[in-house]
Amino acid sequence: DTEVYTDGEDLKVVDGEVLGEKIDKPQFNQDTTVGTTGDQVKILQQKLRELGYFIHPTNTGYFGKVTTEAVRAFQTAKGLPAVGNVGPLTRALLNSL
Repeated sequence: DTEVYTDGEDLKVVDGEVLGEKIDKPQFNQDTTVGTTGDQVKILQQKLRELGYFIHPTNTGYFGKVTTEAVRAFQTAKGLPAVGNVGPLTRALLNSL
C-alpha cells in the first residue's frame, strides 16, 4: 500500500470534543506531514507521547523533526513503512489504538 500525503489541519476532535459530544479517543481523519500546524498535530503528539514515542517536553502543535522521528519510530515498531508522515495506513492504526 502507498500512503498519499496532503496538508490538513482539520480534526473531528479538539480537546476531546466532537460537535459538543465527548468521545474516548481522537479520530485522525487528515494526513499530516512536516510543516502542518495546529490542534491536529497537538493531538497526534499527545497520542505518540502516551504510546512512548514522542519525548519532547511539550506538545507544540508543529510537525517538525521531533514529530517526524516519533512517527517513524511508531511506524517501524508497528511494521509500517517508516516514512515519517501520517497517511492513511498510520491514521488507521492510530485510530484503532
